[in-house]
Amino acid sequence: MNLLKKNIIFVIVCAMTVIASAYLIYLDFAKQSEVMTANAEAQKSSEESADAYKKGNKPVEQNVEMIHSDTEKLKQKTNALQRVFGKPYRNAMIAFAAAVKSSEDELYTKFSALFNDEKEKVKTADVLIPKLLEILEKEKNISKNDMENAFKKFIADLQLETVEDLTYHTGYSLLASALGLQRTMSASMAHVYLTQIQKKINDQRLIPGVTKLSTVQDYTFNQFVQTFPSGDAILDILYTMPIYEDIFSRMKKARLAQVDSFSRISVIKLSDKYTVYSFKARIYGPLNSVRTFVNSLQDAYKDNRVYVITWISITSRSTDEVERTRSRIFGTGSASQDQREMDPGMGRPPNRLQPVSRARAQRSELEIEMQPDYGSTVIGIDNNVTAEIEFKYYVYTGDWLKNKTNG
Repeated sequence: MNLLKKNIIFVIVCAMTVIASAYLIYLDFAKQSEVMTANAEAQKSSEESADAYKKGNKPVEQNVEMIHSDTEKLKQKTNALQRVFGKPYRNAMIAFAAAVKSSEDELYTKFSALFNDEKEKVKTADVLIPKLLEILEKEKNISKNDMENAFKKFIADLQLETVEDLTYHTGYSLLASALGLQRTMSASMAHVYLTQIQKKINDQRLIPGVTKLSTVQDYTFNQFVQTFPSGDAILDILYTMPIYEDIFSRMKKARLAQVDSFSRISVIKLSDKYTVYSFKARIYGPLNSVRTFVNSLQDAYKDNRVYVITWISITSRSTDEVERTRSRIFGTGSASQDQREMDPGMGRPPNRLQPVSRARAQRSELEIEMQPDYGSTVIGIDNNVTAEIEFKYYVYTGDWLKNKTNG
């Protein structure tokens, strides 16, 4: 007892510890029991669900409808996203669809059905597009005159985006391309197309600072200046020239001063659904113009084109201003030349007048302050910069129509 009395605090602490431990043990058993019960119920539910599926039970009709609805919405959103990647004619095609009482998806469906129809032996744009227009006239109760006006409006909308002189027949190819049937030409026609586009790019000064046709050719397809393209080269020209046009047009709209160099680095087929074109350029102009061009590439998704900038470096040409200022202060001669004029090599001052730069240095502060350009900024005025930029252009090819014999 004396021991307890002498250590009353210790005894109280021990008692509280025992009580707390007992309570925690009770909670542990209680929670463990709840967990075991929950596991048993989950196992029972799982077995009942598996048994129901074995007996042929299906989800309720309402759930099936919701699943189908969600699937369709996801499909539509996926299609809409994919059609942003390299679909330059899409906006004009959507406007055309609305003019002929249709939707984008409806045009895709009808044209795809025409292309895949075994009765259609000739699967070219100039054959299939007129048939598509005839089908729309009948199904949508559209007069031939209204259909023709809607199609001409489609061509006019596209003409704003290209230097190519579009015709009614060209419109067939471009509408078919918008719907998945890619454009093609003979070797001679492809050579004429390339030559004319290169000339118009030069004549319209689409590339800032470039005034020679040979430079335009170097920036695009100079290997076909004297020779005809063939096979995949024809398709490459028809796919890539509109991309070149778009890039050069964005450079011009950004008011760049000069495109010092431009080239396509590579074309890589990522899968059967995507192809990526890589480019690099060295451009010169005001910093704001460079920024405008970069922002234009990033915002191109609004025009159904996707560019991804992978590298950019910017350097200033302020050293030119420094040299101009140095010449203004010390004259056109260098500091070493002035020094040689002051000391011909014998350690004696020359028996003639001081150099012009030396005379300027003798002007009084009052004379200097009276100059009209006194205090004006001389370094940092020129905000022109040189930017080296690399970027990629992505094209979704998963919806391209192909003959079954060609895969």
